Amino acid sequence: MLNSSKMIIEKLKKAGSIETFPDKKAFYIFTTDDLNNLPENMRELDYKKFKNEFVVYTGITTSLKKRRHLNGTARNSTLRKSLGSLLSLERKYLKENKYRFISIDEERLSKWMLSNLKMYYATEENDLNELEQDLINTFNPPLNINKNYNVANEEFRKYLKELRNKKEQ
Repeated sequence: MLNSSKMIIEKLKKAGSIETFPDKKAFYIFTTDDLNNLPENMRELDYKKFKNEFVVYTGITTSLKKRRHLNGTARNSTLRKSLGSLLSLERKYLKENKYRFISIDEERLSKWMLSNLKMYYATEENDLNELEQDLINTFNPPLNINKNYNVANEEFRKYLKELRNKKEQ
């Protein structure tokens, strides 16, 4: 792991309420302390741990305050799109094959995420792209499809990508 990765991992702190998120560049991870909280087809995967919790996703953003994983829609969140697809939520298609989930399912997904996942973040002023790749390599989060070249969980990521791209009949 690069020195910058080690330093930022040490800076990670548990997220408080969404209203307190800073309007700054940040790196974040989502974890769970119990694999039984996850969709069934995620429970037998290989996981790396952070603070004795299983890392399921990592990301970077130019503004943590504006990043809407916990209370947005799947239209603008790959994390929500992946989890909602695994949980078989009903899609509402928009233009150009983009979709979100129907409103009631987006609300259910937000509640599910707040109940079952923990978020840690650290603000960072330096370029995060290289750091993001290093952290994906380090943690191998199963919900990170792009830039994840780890052989562990590879079949699951292929399945997830197909599931997310599947058109409803």
